[in-house]
Amino acid sequence: MENKEKTSTTAQNDFMGVINYLSHFHPVYDCADEIAARLVRMHLPAKTVILKPGQIATCFYFIENGALKATEVRDGKEFINWILIGPSMAHNGRSFYSQSPGTELVDTVEPTVVSMMDHEDIYYLINKYHSFAACVVKLLGHIIAMREINFSLMVSVPDLETRVRRMAMLYPGLLTRVPLRLLAVYLRMTPETLSRIINKPEFADLKIKTE
Repeated sequence: MENKEKTSTTAQNDFMGVINYLSHFHPVYDCADEIAARLVRMHLPAKTVILKPGQIATCFYFIENGALKATEVRDGKEFINWILIGPSMAHNGRSFYSQSPGTELVDTVEPTVVSMMDHEDIYYLINKYHSFAACVVKLLGHIIAMREINFSLMVSVPDLETRVRRMAMLYPGLLTRVPLRLLAVYLRMTPETLSRIINKPEFADLKIKTE
């Protein structure tokens, strides 16, 4: 992890994008200085690994620009659990909250700017500020809801064309930013099947990144 930029309480404006994102869930402007002081920004090239299987997830990741994905191997098969494009927030929940080794590999899909806050600082702010605690609760509710929707989409929608269309509606930009081979793994189909779907006339509006 390179090009780290640490802030002080005088650098709040550097992280207003993160603070505004959080405040969509619950206003946190009353503790904006302390949030900014505890964030570390990283500028990462594509395919940079920020969390490996077996490591403990110690941070929340605020994706300012770019995209992250989480990959997990289950029963010898690779699955992409999530792909998120900024601005958004990502974390490895099971590992983060239990502070035990996780099973996911988290890396960048494209050049990405990520601001990170570690476990200790998050709980410090939760304990000190009601606004931050309320924000985290609502934010986590949003994350859980979206992951449940994603899981339902993968296992309960057998029609693959419908799966592609719904994913495009849920995550505008996903299909134009993520290479086809990764999308195929995420959507649980072969690249050939995904390619056939998106090349149909009715999918002409979906511009898929093929490289």
